Amino acid sequence: MADAHSIYFEVLGEHGIPGPRALLLIAGMTWLSASKVIRACKRIPELRWLRDLMAMTQVSMIAYLTAGAFLGLAYFDYSTILC
Repeated sequence: MADAHSIYFEVLGEHGIPGPRALLLIAGMTWLSASKVIRACKRIPELRWLRDLMAMTQVSMIAYLTAGAFLGLAYFDYSTILC
């Protein structure tokens, strides 16, 4: 299979129009869920670790979605590394 040079075009080529929509919908819902957890944990000192984890999840999403515009690694096979 040829490299699409973008996760968006790779998903579009493999799944059609619904593919990128689903990718962005999942990313958007994950972002909103992380924001909701951050707000809920803001006043609870014992859950600072969870607030930080959700913030770093958002940072990693920005990195993945930005780098994905230039790199074609939409899927990652863990099983090939473990073998």
